[in-house]
Amino acid sequence: MEGAKTEGANLNLSYIQAPVLLHYYAWKGLVIKAGIQYGFLLSAKAGSTNVYEDCNKTGLSIPVGASYEYDKFVVDARYNIGITKIAGEGSARNMVFQLTVGYRFDL
Repeated sequence: MEGAKTEGANLNLSYIQAPVLLHYYAWKGLVIKAGIQYGFLLSAKAGSTNVYEDCNKTGLSIPVGASYEYDKFVVDARYNIGITKIAGEGSARNMVFQLTVGYRFDL
């Protein structure tokens, strides 16, 4: 879920994102990440109005970040730099900060 506050309404965008990241293991536990991410727009609403037809259906972004792994715990922070405009007109792009905390299971 991505979005923005605009004059008069909130813009809510729902995507399925497919990131491809390169991992650089800087030192024990610390991983630096960068890559490319392709997104597919599922829905777009401004308040209660459907604005899906006015938006680009796909998006491209560059995720950069780092993670730290300790034992089986992982903390990951990323910033996605939007390349593609949200809509054909205007200059708005998705810029997203993500924070993930996880636990790794042995399978």
